[in-house]
Amino acid sequence: MTDRLTLSGRIDRLDQAGGERAVIDYKTGASASIDAVEHGEAVQLPFYVLLLDAGITEAAYLKLDGSGKLDGARLSGDTLQALVKATRDRLLKIDDALLNQAPLPAWGDVEVCRWCDMEGLCRRGAWDV
Repeated sequence: MTDRLTLSGRIDRLDQAGGERAVIDYKTGASASIDAVEHGEAVQLPFYVLLLDAGITEAAYLKLDGSGKLDGARLSGDTLQALVKATRDRLLKIDDALLNQAPLPAWGDVEVCRWCDMEGLCRRGAWDV
């Protein structure tokens, strides 16, 4: 990504046909909605495109329930490219903030925090004091 920031991850599937490539992420449970992805709340698909760096024309979730249907977000074209750029820009901004020792805000949102096991680390309960 840059000389100082390296991304890593594991992509479930990469399809290629007619010079186009697509990233597919398998889901056994619920996948992020297109709304969550387009608003930058769910960045898994754009992040996977960043891992490959070029030539990806589509990114989607594939539900593993025997139906073989794409489920949830499916991105392509200008929408995909805009989200990839926004995700990249956000990662670089956060990286710059960390390098400059800026305090980073926690989400603190009940909906987000319900998925997190780090309450003891962030001490969310003490924020209201």
